[in-house]
Amino acid sequence: MSPAKPLVSYLLLLVDVGKEHGIAKELRKLPSVTEAQVVHGGFDVVARIELGDVTLMDVTITMARKLPSVTRTSTLISSGIQNWQTMVWRLVVWDGGIANLVDSHMCVV
Repeated sequence: MSPAKPLVSYLLLLVDVGKEHGIAKELRKLPSVTEAQVVHGGFDVVARIELGDVTLMDVTITMARKLPSVTRTSTLISSGIQNWQTMVWRLVVWDGGIANLVDSHMCVV
């Protein structure tokens, strides 16, 4: 039996203007945060969280929310799909067709 894969999540953060790089630096110090990057778009910082146990997610996310200058967060929990072929197959089965899938842009997490 292979070991269980860690649960991967992405924490999206909106922060005060000019505080993005400082927040990313602080996030990298938190337990289970494997990466934190300043991004452009609807959120300012994205952190990758890798956990062996879902119960630890609340601890890490609460610590991130308490950082000064964080105004909003959203958490995305990975589905565990590791390659695009599997994702396409699941989408086709779920959607029942591939017509709109060809023109779609997909981000596999």
